[in-house]
Amino acid sequence: MNVFKMAGSINSFAVASWLAISERCKPISFTKPQQIAYWSEKAKDNEIIKEYLGTNALYRYFPPAPGSRLDEGFNGPNFIRKIEKPKTSIGVTDIIEVSRYVPISWKDYHICTFRNNLNKIGGTISSPKEPWSIITVREGNVLFLEVVDNPDKQSYNDAAFLSYQGSKFESICTGRQLVDLNESFVSVVRYRLGAMKLLMAAEIDCTRTTDPSPFSDHIFQGRESAISNPRIENYVELKTQVKRDDNYRGNMAQKMPKWWLQSFIAGVPVITVGVRNPNGSLSGTEDFDVQNLPLVSKREGCGFDGWRTLRFIEAVLTWMYDKAAELGGEGERVDQGPKTQTEWVEKEQGRVSVKREREKCSNDDDEEENRRYQRIRGSKTKMYEAVRFDYLPNLMEIRASIVEETANEKNGSSSSNEKGPEKVTRINEREGQKVEVPTKSYAMAENVRESIATAARYRDGGRAGRGKR
Repeated sequence: MNVFKMAGSINSFAVASWLAISERCKPISFTKPQQIAYWSEKAKDNEIIKEYLGTNALYRYFPPAPGSRLDEGFNGPNFIRKIEKPKTSIGVTDIIEVSRYVPISWKDYHICTFRNNLNKIGGTISSPKEPWSIITVREGNVLFLEVVDNPDKQSYNDAAFLSYQGSKFESICTGRQLVDLNESFVSVVRYRLGAMKLLMAAEIDCTRTTDPSPFSDHIFQGRESAISNPRIENYVELKTQVKRDDNYRGNMAQKMPKWWLQSFIAGVPVITVGVRNPNGSLSGTEDFDVQNLPLVSKREGCGFDGWRTLRFIEAVLTWMYDKAAELGGEGERVDQGPKTQTEWVEKEQGRVSVKREREKCSNDDDEEENRRYQRIRGSKTKMYEAVRFDYLPNLMEIRASIVEETANEKNGSSSSNEKGPEKVTRINEREGQKVEVPTKSYAMAENVRESIATAARYRDGGRAGRGKR
């Protein structure tokens, strides 16, 4: 992978410098997202319950009736607010959990993340004044990205109510009486962006089907029935836009760069916009083909270059990928011909320090060298230190910094060199199927969970994000 050479600090990515290079607008290779798994989330007894490979939180879309009220019920019993997740909850490990039910070859990926992080990175072009933070851990070949809320993000008095109207629109479109913010359906997709191979999870609003009109009792009662075979080409993203005057389409076009990115990288083909009046009533809906959004936005005088956004994301991810390994340290040996560079993690005075040693060896058959090699390989010296990336709008820079704490030290855990089973058997809770899963996936989830959880305790403000992922 080509790394963009940055001027200035060695641990910073100069956004302004990158944007100044015009050729970055050229097309970039992007493979169509392919869904490999999914899960549903619902609240029960003040706890979020996940059903992997379950579709009980995926609802069918039906055109809403004009005049529907989006402003009703905000203070009523049918509005279920979000349950606050524990601060130790690490969202990205939910994606790793998928490997207990669906085989995942981790060596085939560079990045594992929720869509929210890519929205932040790509949104830097259209909203350069919005700061963001991401915490990462590189485990083997994969860089895991954890969503972090922005504690400095400005809010306004009506933000919660306006957000509610968007959620109410989703409920009306899917025939639900409740507006439950804890209910979500998450799709896991894989795709390639330039040189980066990504495994990404994204919340899906609803899905289109060929079902008849819902406006009869027997159909309405079945609108919440499970969908047996969810298909990515049927997914729909739902948005709302207030119509204050005839220029509402121009105002809507200003949002389209973010709408396009959010749907495009998740493979969602259609965005349905609920146009609401200032009094809270729904005046109608408009459907947009995601592929055509750049053209629609351009006609309204708000054109944007989607290719440039994708190239920027790839450049930042490539830099983060290499920087996380460089700063975080990695407990494995890298062979480089006659010279060998060995990096391992050593516990010293209650902290982790990364030590590097360059040594010369005559050949791979050297007995002492092989003993050292096997000892280092068998010590399970994975990467324990998380690296945080912060975008600073005033400097137009993304800065990398290491969180100098050790998850294993802080949690009091200890590693074992005993060789366990190569595979474990898990039960698919939905279908009762037995699935053999490599033990490596379970260990990876625990390593990432511990590393990011420790970083979360020591980072300056913010916590795991709970916005739309």
